[in-house]
Amino acid sequence: MKKASMKKAKKKPTASTAGKGLAVGACLAEAVVGGVLAGSRWAYNTAFRPKGDRAAEPHAMPKGRQYDTYKDAIYENVERVLKAECEEVEIRSADGLRLFGRFYAGTGDWIGKEDGMKRTDGSVETENGTETEAGNRPLALFFHGYRSPAQRDGCGGFQMMREMGMDVLMVDQRAHGRSQGKAITMGIKEQQDCLDWIQYCMNRFGPEKPMILIGISMGAATVLLAAGHSLPSCVKGVVADCGYSSVKKIMKQEIGKMGLPEEAGWQLVKLGAKLFGGFDPEDGEVAEKLQHCQIPVLLIHGQEDRFVPCEMSMENFESMNCEKQLLTVPGAGHGMSWYLDEEGYRSAVRAFCERVL
Repeated sequence: MKKASMKKAKKKPTASTAGKGLAVGACLAEAVVGGVLAGSRWAYNTAFRPKGDRAAEPHAMPKGRQYDTYKDAIYENVERVLKAECEEVEIRSADGLRLFGRFYAGTGDWIGKEDGMKRTDGSVETENGTETEAGNRPLALFFHGYRSPAQRDGCGGFQMMREMGMDVLMVDQRAHGRSQGKAITMGIKEQQDCLDWIQYCMNRFGPEKPMILIGISMGAATVLLAAGHSLPSCVKGVVADCGYSSVKKIMKQEIGKMGLPEEAGWQLVKLGAKLFGGFDPEDGEVAEKLQHCQIPVLLIHGQEDRFVPCEMSMENFESMNCEKQLLTVPGAGHGMSWYLDEEGYRSAVRAFCERVL
């Protein structure tokens, strides 16, 4: 006689079991979200928050052989800036931040074209060239680099512009030096600050005062992004030294150098910028913005730049449809073109300024 087979009845999930599953799922989701938020906060702090003393010591230099080689020359130029008489000035940014700058009045006469060509801007012809009245002396508006002091980044150009008889306005970019701000936005919000500084200069000196925008590294990105706007006619040109072509590209490059997956790291950087900095780093496509530039641009880049590859200036150059020039300096590292080839740097910038101003 066969024994009746006995099947074990399946237990139906109870409300208690289902509740535990939901609780575990919620905990896992919370852990994932918490991890993403923590990661994005870390990425934001690493990339966009100012570090150390906001009024960075002008003599402090980045570490590396390419900087050590020119340390004495940099110190000498920094001292020249620090000893120069200046007027401290302030403006309010479009989003309400107090922005700080130092204005250095020109000490001599601006000598324009040395070939004796006639000009129609009210300047005075001399036997040596074109001498402009002090009120219409050209102005160099300078923007420094990422987490750097203006007096150090601009010390070489400062010397040259002063020798050429130009006024110089060196600004502390937002979240740097004595300017307010909690986020460094890589030129994205700084480009509007640049437009605000231009307006300040027009209000103070009049709309006829010619000016040129100068930037190095992140400052170069700032002025190049600003150049993509429709600028007042008094802005005659841009000099951009070792600027990047894309915030996204430069950030992904640095993420890779840290040994992290580039795309995943970029997503955390982007999320952190949006959540904690109030900006989208995707808006920092410099080369794309330069397609709209309508004023002359001189790009300068060291061929041995290990931070912002020289190819980025080449990309910026190719994207522009305006009058443009590219000077690359063999052997020069990041921001070191002036020190490696001062003669070539001076020649290119002076010729550019004389042509456009």
